[in-house]
Amino acid sequence: MSPASGKPINMPRLLARDRRTSAMHEAGHVTIARHFRVPAFGWRYYDAARDPLESSNWGGAECFASWRYSMLTPGRRAMLAVAGLVAENAWHCRAWGGMPDTWEWAE
Repeated sequence: MSPASGKPINMPRLLARDRRTSAMHEAGHVTIARHFRVPAFGWRYYDAARDPLESSNWGGAECFASWRYSMLTPGRRAMLAVAGLVAENAWHCRAWGGMPDTWEWAE
């Protein structure tokens, strides 16, 4: 049962949502890295050993060119660090019918 709705959980739909969320998360990191001209790529993997009702079966990672990453200011490194979470939230807001009215950016 879903804690939010009390309806039965559809396992294929849950796995598809986790897969998309993981993809958006990694894409957020890579997009911001490339915006700052840091060569980067990301990937996702499936971990069948995890229980999908307890945690996501999908994970991911990204790889940055360390020589360029080390040249970023601390503020830009922080932006790169949270970019995955921001991308996830933007995806969920868009997919579920709404976007935040205001965004606050800080360097």
